[in-house]
Amino acid sequence: MAIKMIDLEAELLHDEQDTALSAITQEIQFMIDCQADPHITKFFESFVQGNKLFIVMEYVGGGSVKELIRNRSGNSLGSEVYIAIILREVLLGVKFLHGLGKIHRDIKCANILMTINGEIKLADFGVSAQLSDSMQNRASIVGTPCWMAPEII
Repeated sequence: MAIKMIDLEAELLHDEQDTALSAITQEIQFMIDCQADPHITKFFESFVQGNKLFIVMEYVGGGSVKELIRNRSGNSLGSEVYIAIILREVLLGVKFLHGLGKIHRDIKCANILMTINGEIKLADFGVSAQLSDSMQNRASIVGTPCWMAPEII
């Protein structure tokens, strides 16, 4: 298990209360909705203790693709075969999300995790979004600068 801890007091002071609570709730609901796919990090539970919110998720012990690149000599993933496998798994996750009308909006190496068995999982749904029948496109642009999600581009 991995536990993401959010200091609600600091978060609510930093942002507008309604906006901050809405973003946190949206991220948790996003993970709950995506439990059926093996390419998405699993959500187990969330709870509040004092002024801290704890989100209990699947532990993905292989680290991120970003860490993998940093730890290899030459700062690369090596063979194009490895890159193709990782990309295929990411695209399968994106396909699942899009099938639910959801977009990740922050796909980057730091948000692509690998299990110790080599499975690839998408993580960090803090800026994800849900499309509806009345809204087929998102007007807002969010994500990590210079690493915009393919859905946005």
